[in-house]
Amino acid sequence: MSETLARIQEKGAACISAYEAWDSEKKSADKRENLQETLHELRKAIARVEIEIATSERDASSSKKLPIPPHRSQGKMGDGRSESILPDREDDHQANPPAKKLGSRRPRQRKPSDG
Repeated sequence: MSETLARIQEKGAACISAYEAWDSEKKSADKRENLQETLHELRKAIARVEIEIATSERDASSSKKLPIPPHRSQGKMGDGRSESILPDREDDHQANPPAKKLGSRRPRQRKPSDG
């Protein structure tokens, strides 16, 4: 018998006996607290099973190599740089930004006072 199975059986039996004790005296704070502790221990044992399931799935699937997606496998240059998929732009657009227009706002006009 595996260690995990023994732990589940032990914690399950303790949880059942704590539940039966609490069920007979539902107003007892000690029995309620004991039941909550045994439930917590049972959850930890069950979590161990879930971890074992996940690791076994990972071990089983690790033998299968996932293919590299096309967007990752293409576009690499020989020197390690990535090739851009965007069209080439002339660098002089970046070097000479357009000058700001001075006086492009209309002058503010005052309203005649009514007075």
